[in-house]
Amino acid sequence: MSSQPSAPVGVAPAATAFVAPHVAAARLPHSHRPSRGAEAPSSSAAAGALPMFLLGTAGVAACRRAARGSAVASRAMPRKPGNTRALRAVTTLQAEAQPQRVAMQATAVAEAPTETYEIGQKLHGWTCVRAEHIKEYSCTGYVFQHDQTGAELLSMVQPADENKTFSVVFRTPPENSNGIAHVLEHSVLCGSRKYPLKEPFVELMKSSLQTFLNAMTFPDRTCYPVASCNLKDFYNLIDVYMDADEPLKYKGVVFNEMKGVYSNPDAAHGRTANQSMFPDNQYGVDSGGDPTEIPNLTFEYFKDFHSKYYHPSNAKFWFYGDDPPDARLELVDKYLSEFSKIEVDSKIDVQPLWKEPRRVVEEFAVGEDEDTSKKTMVSVNWVISEGKDDLETSLALQFLNYLMMGTPASPLYKALIDSGMGSSVIGGGMDDGMLQTTFSVGLKDLKEEDVPKVEELVMKTLEELAEKGFESDDIKSAVNTIEFRSRELNTGSFPKGLALLFAANNNWNYDKDPFEALRFEEPLADLKARLEKGEPVFQDLIRTKILENSHKVIVESKPSKEVGKKMEEDEKAALEKHRKTLSEEDIEALIIETVKLKEIQEQTACFCRWPPCCFRESSDQETPDSPEAMKTETPKIPTEMKGSEPVVLRHALPTSGVIYMDVAFDLSRVPQELLPLVPLFTRALTQLGTAKGDFVDLTRRVGMGTGGIAASTICMNKKGDPEPVAYLFMRGKSMADQLSGLSDLMEEIALTTDFDNKDRIVQLATQARSRAQSAIISSGHMIANAGLAAQTTKAGWLSGQWTGVEQYKSLSDIVERIEKGGWDGVLQQLKALQACIFNQASCKILNITSDSEHLDAAQGSLERLAEHLPKDEASPAVLLDPSLGRRADGIVVPTQVNYVGKGGNLYENGYDYHGSSLVVSKLLGATYLWDKVRVSGGAYGGFCRFDPRSGDFKYLSYRDPNLGQTLDTYDGAPAFLKDLQIGEDELVKAVIGCMGDVDAYQLPDAKGYSAMLRYLLEEDDEYRQKDFHKFGEALEPVVEKGGICVVGSADACGEAKAVVSTQRLYYARNPRKALELASEATQAVDFKERKGAERAEDFASSEVGLLRDAEKQFKSALKDEEMISTHLELCKVYLRDLAALERRECSRQREHVGVLSKGLDQPNSALDQYGRAAEKFTGETHILIGLARTYDMLNALLRGVSFYKTLRCRKVLQFDAVNSEAIACLASHHFYTDQPELALRFYRRMLQNGVTSAELWNNMGLCCFYAGQYDLTLSCFERALMLADDDNMADVWYNIGQVAIGVGDLGLAYQAFKIAISVDPNHAESYNNIGVLELRKALFDACFHKKAGMRRKESAGLLRAKVKSKSMLSCSVGVCMLDRKRVVGRLPSFVQANVYCNYIYIYIHKYIIA
Repeated sequence: MSSQPSAPVGVAPAATAFVAPHVAAARLPHSHRPSRGAEAPSSSAAAGALPMFLLGTAGVAACRRAARGSAVASRAMPRKPGNTRALRAVTTLQAEAQPQRVAMQATAVAEAPTETYEIGQKLHGWTCVRAEHIKEYSCTGYVFQHDQTGAELLSMVQPADENKTFSVVFRTPPENSNGIAHVLEHSVLCGSRKYPLKEPFVELMKSSLQTFLNAMTFPDRTCYPVASCNLKDFYNLIDVYMDADEPLKYKGVVFNEMKGVYSNPDAAHGRTANQSMFPDNQYGVDSGGDPTEIPNLTFEYFKDFHSKYYHPSNAKFWFYGDDPPDARLELVDKYLSEFSKIEVDSKIDVQPLWKEPRRVVEEFAVGEDEDTSKKTMVSVNWVISEGKDDLETSLALQFLNYLMMGTPASPLYKALIDSGMGSSVIGGGMDDGMLQTTFSVGLKDLKEEDVPKVEELVMKTLEELAEKGFESDDIKSAVNTIEFRSRELNTGSFPKGLALLFAANNNWNYDKDPFEALRFEEPLADLKARLEKGEPVFQDLIRTKILENSHKVIVESKPSKEVGKKMEEDEKAALEKHRKTLSEEDIEALIIETVKLKEIQEQTACFCRWPPCCFRESSDQETPDSPEAMKTETPKIPTEMKGSEPVVLRHALPTSGVIYMDVAFDLSRVPQELLPLVPLFTRALTQLGTAKGDFVDLTRRVGMGTGGIAASTICMNKKGDPEPVAYLFMRGKSMADQLSGLSDLMEEIALTTDFDNKDRIVQLATQARSRAQSAIISSGHMIANAGLAAQTTKAGWLSGQWTGVEQYKSLSDIVERIEKGGWDGVLQQLKALQACIFNQASCKILNITSDSEHLDAAQGSLERLAEHLPKDEASPAVLLDPSLGRRADGIVVPTQVNYVGKGGNLYENGYDYHGSSLVVSKLLGATYLWDKVRVSGGAYGGFCRFDPRSGDFKYLSYRDPNLGQTLDTYDGAPAFLKDLQIGEDELVKAVIGCMGDVDAYQLPDAKGYSAMLRYLLEEDDEYRQKDFHKFGEALEPVVEKGGICVVGSADACGEAKAVVSTQRLYYARNPRKALELASEATQAVDFKERKGAERAEDFASSEVGLLRDAEKQFKSALKDEEMISTHLELCKVYLRDLAALERRECSRQREHVGVLSKGLDQPNSALDQYGRAAEKFTGETHILIGLARTYDMLNALLRGVSFYKTLRCRKVLQFDAVNSEAIACLASHHFYTDQPELALRFYRRMLQNGVTSAELWNNMGLCCFYAGQYDLTLSCFERALMLADDDNMADVWYNIGQVAIGVGDLGLAYQAFKIAISVDPNHAESYNNIGVLELRKALFDACFHKKAGMRRKESAGLLRAKVKSKSMLSCSVGVCMLDRKRVVGRLPSFVQANVYCNYIYIYIHKYIIA
């Protein structure tokens, strides 16, 4: 659409096309979540932030890895799948996407244990060797040693915590990178003597009330933790874990898991750094396994490693909670009594410190299409101790790490980010999780020449800190924050007992005092005293531990487009080499063994193999109650509701004096074009500073006076409502005496955040973009999940705008806009969001969770905050209008594994929700998908999700070597459920297992937050019914109609015959390859399944110019299923100039279009098709805009906007009041009808909406000129020149020339046209107008000379002027002639006609000169 004013050539501006904001889905560069600390640190302590001193940096990291593992269990089945709930606590006040239900009480509540033990006391084969009361957490710990085997057991007695935890830890130092410790971690729970099943662990997932179930491989130990609030269930979990000793099986899952890990550039860099720091001890190899080394693992080595390290003499047992302490000893002794003590050499060697620094350079794989100019990573790494540090030093190092790296305002972190050299900090600072503490810091996304500068900057900053120290307020903030976290010990849904285990084990694993890491009050008081005396504690540590430490290694990681190929070639070569060593008999035997293994793997779990009662048999303990009985015992979250605008929700829960406050702001009034900025806006709130100070000052004040403040968003479906439930939460916590300061700070952040800090906004956007890149590979299953959700619901679409690929594109667009001079537009959008969100009309909920005595004070504090919000008349909610519809999408990334998703909406298929869906979906994931996708297919995880609010059901896989095979497995799920025969006992277990997920364990703050979400969603607790076969029937339509979203390698997507990446391959600029793959896909499905395969062929055919084929394919696709995108593609086939239309929509991405050389030139057919589509999809703005563009093209000769176009654009604005193209269309119409003032009004409206471009400012300049606002004309054109690029610079100068003609300055006009030609040698309009100016000059001089009586020969100069004029016009005509032959037309026909008229004019008047 031509939205720029235009007029006759020679006196008016050129017809430059307005470019609406648009981001093309180009192939994404890849990155990965760093292995240690690459995320920007939180600016404040969170509602669920783990206490750093208690755990240490490695302890926090371990908890987060364990939590991610347990969270992934429901999504990706980590090493041993565990709890299906994500650990919210380790994120900074991160709002959960799903409300969690209150923790279920144990069915058999143990009496508060009263047993105490004396040192030397013997009981049940154990001897008490240590006893200590941990006053910080009001619990008592006892260390026992097993008399017969020498095993150690740490028994933590905590009567106040019902969430009981158990773990056994083996010290397993690896000798090489064959992954033996990791393989064993996956294998030891695959059946035992008492439970001779294929995988008893899976049975626990299905039938246990566990609150945590997992297993983890560390660099030097392997940990098997479990937790449950139900005593009988807890004993059963221990029973299965303790009996897991045989038989042992080799699991191929580890190989594919580690291939996924090694595809992650950040993880590869971290691994290289760690191994480079420890070349001489066990940390110099990869305990998880190197994919190139894992195949070298032999069964003999496997058995030897197991027998050597998996022995009670090398075991450390852990108990925590309210279970009877005596029973702990008796239970474990029953299993250990069969063993005798042996000597186990599992000592971890100390890495000798170097005398000289070292440097290591490695390469990592990137995609062939990626720009590698800014992909380099570098980190500076030190080993800072010669063994385990003492408590005093360890505490000081933790504080030092927080001061240097703990917040975005920390000096070392800030210096690196402010340098602008890289996008994100990597390394993570201190890591005390191994025998020797390390310190690492660096940057990613660097230019290679900036690598030395990073090291220089790190050293310079450290030297300055060693010299000047830290600000006193920074130290106070650190002390308050760490002390608050340590006392609160808020671990969210992650069991506290396991957090304490990880802390204790950081010492215990190296034969140090396990209680030392749990005590913090005394050493903290000593550190405070030292600081008050003025001791340079932190300066001395920087000097001695870092600056004067020669054990330093610089690790540089460079991007390479060849590494990935070489890895694949080496793997194939190794297999071929091995194959050549095999005889025919060997090959035949291998085939037979493989077939047998396949048969075993594909055996579906047999319920009859599991004991009838899976709980511990005892005369005084009974099987847990039925699910219905348990339901009656589930306590409600205490909620008291007051007021109405806003509603106050109060939850009286025991919080030990901590007050948790949430303020919910409704996002339904945010305009659709501003929604992609919401994540950046939310993140910026606590990281920009306010009217009272910059973000460094804000971070200090939050740290000193509160327990933390943060902002987060949620977007969820609400059952029965197509509109999403979207809110922004301001969340904070503090002690009672800090309450007023907390609410004041929350108000200050909401109302006075300083968005004018351009550099800081660019930093935040760049960091967020880097994280979004990393997530595409590290969380590919979540990207696929979001892609499927975005196909069906508005909430799914909106969530997709805030995460993953779409958020990456939005952030890239923001950074690009700012870099090209569009900062003013971004700033206006951010301020518009602030005004739209933080007002009384949007403030809906005030949520308070605390002890009952503090509720009134907290309510008053929050109500004052709400009263101080600006008053704003409640405008209607914005009705989102995304383009929805099932399709097959593929996202190509450089990885060795895939993430495969498929899904459909069960409600659309006639399914009525009942509670059995939760039970069935969990059982389906834990049996059929586990066996087929993980065990047989070799993926790291296979699972499914059902959203009872929207009806969306999704299959997903994680780190999957397959693609097509996995999709076939998904399609077999309905038959599995329909044929499933399950007994009553098994059904009860399945329901119980599901209840463990639904009634999740929660701490008080999480309960209050969940109650608030339930209120917003209007939900209750009714969900339990039973029906399996009906659910299987509901899944059947997903086989034929389900959408597909795959994140995987190009080879995998190419080899998948049934699905092809339509959109992504198109953006990868390889349409011919897309056509080839699409044709194969259509043939593979025998022309029956067209939703993904044939639609890809339709699109690819149009791309390579096979227009009639494309027309036929699109029409055929519409017969199968009418989709908006298919209608639009068919209309483009009919149009004469698809590329020109696309360029008008998005000139910045024109390289992605224009492959199609020419359409069918049937605009009337396009209008007919658009009309049918408009009737089918009423109010679809994409269709209405297409109509407007087509009418524009048909009416180009009229030099104006037709009535139809104006009418259509007004109709577009009825459905989308901020549609930029429609507004520009109306503005153009008013300009052409001699109403420049009205046109200017519309263009200014676009500017208010955040649109800023050279074309827009150019148009405003023209409107100002013709409206007589001469004082604004020049400034508008100056802005246009600042934003112009090579595509539109000539047009801007051309229009400046027109303005110069209008004011009579022909000299300026001549110069402007010359500049336009210098920018674009094919700018026909400028050639024409220079020719007109030359001709005018010649005619004027001829008249003058005749009056002066000049002789004929004196007119030679006039002849030269005429020749020059004719030459210029000849150039203009030549450009027009060339333009007609070009693929993409540039000039409107009327412009070409005027050029020809001017050219003829010379010959008509030549006698004047002659």
